[in-house]
Amino acid sequence: MATTTVFNLFKTGDKVLLNCDLYGGTYRYADKLFTRQGIDFELVDDVNQLTAADLSDNVKAIFIETPSNPLLRVIDIQRLSDLAHENDCLVVIDNTFMTPYLQRPFELGADIVVYSATKYLSGHSDIIAGLVTVENDELAAEIKVLQSTLGNILSPNDSYHLIQGIKTLTVRMDKQEENTKQIIQFLENHPRVANVYYPGSSSAVEAEIQNRQASGIGAVFSIELVPEASPEKFVDGLEIINLAVSLGGVESLVCHPASMTHDYYSPELREKIGISEALLRCAIGIENANDLINDLEQALEKSI
Repeated sequence: MATTTVFNLFKTGDKVLLNCDLYGGTYRYADKLFTRQGIDFELVDDVNQLTAADLSDNVKAIFIETPSNPLLRVIDIQRLSDLAHENDCLVVIDNTFMTPYLQRPFELGADIVVYSATKYLSGHSDIIAGLVTVENDELAAEIKVLQSTLGNILSPNDSYHLIQGIKTLTVRMDKQEENTKQIIQFLENHPRVANVYYPGSSSAVEAEIQNRQASGIGAVFSIELVPEASPEKFVDGLEIINLAVSLGGVESLVCHPASMTHDYYSPELREKIGISEALLRCAIGIENANDLINDLEQALEKSI
């Protein structure tokens, strides 16, 4: 709902840049509906390398997730905002993974920040909601008209549950991130895990950016199993962690991006981005960290 509302700001002839690994539903919207509306879009391999030469006159917005989904790549929001504003371009940030508790894009120059409030802001997997936040009054008025026209308005009951969830955001995120750090440390040393992807893991440059613009790494990471391990056997072996496309609730979940969140991406595009069949995205909840580690360990043992 939130992203749909924002995308309706653009008109025929406009162009939107997107980071290449982002939520599959966002890419599907661009691929299916932008084409029908006469809006052009481009997937950018490395947004941190964008220059003014990449921003033609018809580029009206840059839409990014940082950290990205599912490879947790980090984009420099401040640099991107400075570049975009010099070229009369909006910066839209999907801040779902970090939440406003860990990352505040407006302080870094972003124009619009969207959230899947279904996730951490709600925190209990009991509503479906999206939020669009802005600081500019004129832009806010325009979005309000679009919201009303499209009917993207929460029910009173869902709004009540969302308010309740936001009140416990900080304590949930603190526990989830604490668990996540312990689990990452365990997985990085496990012989059946080839790679662990989390914010800042891809390079020293991205680690510096993440440390500068956020106050934590959040509670989402991805792992790639070694070639001889079976993702299906691993997932089937889990006893506490469930298989689901969602994240951000109090329970830990795992998903297989290639067949779930990013199944709309072509196999060629997934390969180019690095979303392999062995990649699994993990979202950690508030359970006991040792219980989660034990569950992962026994499932990894069953994966071969």
